[in-house]
Amino acid sequence: MIQVMETWIVADPDSVATYYKQRFLKNALPSALNLEGVGKERIYNALKRATAKTQKGEYHKIDHAADLLEDRPG
Repeated sequence: MIQVMETWIVADPDSVATYYKQRFLKNALPSALNLEGVGKERIYNALKRATAKTQKGEYHKIDHAADLLEDRPG
């Protein structure tokens, strides 16, 4: 079981990169094969680092999560 919903976001770094566009640091996201085992603080910190310098700004659950999770294959 995933620890936080942001794990679903991190699981598809290409979609996150498309959403945030320029200055997104894809390599800041964990590339673990089993993201279910990655702790929530690591997920949050990775999203923060990866998005900090983007035009949309640092990842924020209320501002970005719905858009990032919309229309995802499942």
